[in-house]
Amino acid sequence: MFHHELQRTARARNLADSLLTRTGEDQNDLLHLLLIENGGSLVTPGDTHRPGTHMVEIHLLDITGRGDTETAALSEWIKAARRASPIRATGSIDQGTAA
Repeated sequence: MFHHELQRTARARNLADSLLTRTGEDQNDLLHLLLIENGGSLVTPGDTHRPGTHMVEIHLLDITGRGDTETAALSEWIKAARRASPIRATGSIDQGTAA
């Protein structure tokens, strides 16, 4: 079990580091691709399936970031992902490896 958790957090750290290298629309496009590829979710205040939320939520690889805007939520997700795994694992995002 520990090994899988380490892989997940290392993968999240790799994705966070990759998102940090992007800006604007390029970062947004990568985020949406990663959400689709990894079964994540992006909940905005206008989403009808989660009534009552007034914040944007990004949930990816069991890590959640919340903020007033998508940019703020992404910033919080990146911080949380980097805290979850203090080391960057080797591997390519394109290959989907985390260790």
